[in-house]
Amino acid sequence: MQFIERHFASVDELQHGIRSLKAGEADAFIAVADPQVDNQSPLIIETARLKRLPTMFVRQNFVIEGGLASYSVSFHEVGRLSAKYVQRVLTGVAPKDLPLQGVDKIELIMNLNTAKQLGLPIPYDVLRWTDEVIK
Repeated sequence: MQFIERHFASVDELQHGIRSLKAGEADAFIAVADPQVDNQSPLIIETARLKRLPTMFVRQNFVIEGGLASYSVSFHEVGRLSAKYVQRVLTGVAPKDLPLQGVDKIELIMNLNTAKQLGLPIPYDVLRWTDEVIK
């Protein structure tokens, strides 16, 4: 598998780079958390579908929109933890006195409709580890 890393300075460059991908040039498209990528997710998902490229995103909602998979922290857990921090600050705890915490729950979400469109069989072991399957 060949790894091609590309950085884009603008949305126009990103759009051009996505549209200019050639069949066989890449084995998959892995998107990082980036406002430009997030904003262009419909184009990325549609282009990847047309060029039969599996996609991996950080944001779970892109899998619901047609991306193949996401693997990231649980945004539900991030929200729950944030709410606890807000509640403690509102009850008088100084932010500097709050302990540093992180979210350690990582979720794998797979879209089986997209896998089927790509002709990509998902092994049972992968499905077994998947936190949410979209059918």
